[in-house]
Amino acid sequence: MDHFEIAIIGAGISGLMAATYLAKKGKNSVLFDKGRGPGGRMSTRRFGKFRLDHGAQFFTVRNPRFEKYVQSWEKAGVAKVWCKGFSGTGDGHPRFCGAEGMNSIPKWLAGQLDVRTGHKVKSVRFFNKSWHLDFEESPSVSADQLLMTSPVPQTIALLEAGQVELASSTRKFLSLISYNPCIAMMVIPKHPLSMPENGGWQINEEPIQFVADNQLKGLPNPGQALTFHLGPEASTEHWESEPEKLSELVRGELRRRGIKLEIKDIQIHHWRYSQPARIHDESCLVAEGVPNLVFAGDAFAGSKIEGSVLSGLSAAQAIGV
Repeated sequence: MDHFEIAIIGAGISGLMAATYLAKKGKNSVLFDKGRGPGGRMSTRRFGKFRLDHGAQFFTVRNPRFEKYVQSWEKAGVAKVWCKGFSGTGDGHPRFCGAEGMNSIPKWLAGQLDVRTGHKVKSVRFFNKSWHLDFEESPSVSADQLLMTSPVPQTIALLEAGQVELASSTRKFLSLISYNPCIAMMVIPKHPLSMPENGGWQINEEPIQFVADNQLKGLPNPGQALTFHLGPEASTEHWESEPEKLSELVRGELRRRGIKLEIKDIQIHHWRYSQPARIHDESCLVAEGVPNLVFAGDAFAGSKIEGSVLSGLSAAQAIGV
């Protein structure tokens, strides 16, 4: 069985930033993720000749520590300013995105780390003073320390599958965290939809929260490719709905606003844990009841990308660096 100093479950931005920090401190870590690539919700999908961001659309910078990392991403050519607000005049505060899609950033970070995708963990166990990760289709591994950045309900399920006994206080903190779902619709229209000049339409209502024109956003597309994010209420109500019903929902809402949309092609993606509805107050959580276990991610002290980054950095420090 392979043994590691530090294992990280989840190669989203929180896990990647934790591993980046650890590497700079001379600590080796390995990240495991069930997906085909790193990034979590910082995700870009190919749709025929098109590329669409279908998860997180942008991020802002408020914290000086995060700002330094974003500056390094800009310097590396993997991040850029998309716009300075989505209203008619904007608010002057930069919205950043990946240079050629949101996954430009996690892919660049992962290229400097030991990231193993396609590894779906089925249980986490603790015995003989080590953490053991069991996978569905790969040999088990062990580690001295474990950082879990997966969505909290998934994290709890993995610990329960491995019969890990947490202290009641830790279990309570984790049980209080909840998430809102989001249905992402990727649409190739028959005729271009009129969009704001920067390509972002922030509605923040039900059933549609946000619309992005990925070509105007700067992705290398031959034409318009739209991403629609449904609000949490609509996503919950229509979680099991077929694409045809979702299409009619969006087209009906646009008709109500005096806009006609004809759809040439469509893909749907369900983000079950899209955005935390209730978060933990601290930027990470050190487990009680078992040693060398830390929780982090977007449900800890900040639900946006910036919060996820800061959570990963805090968790890396909590591990003992």
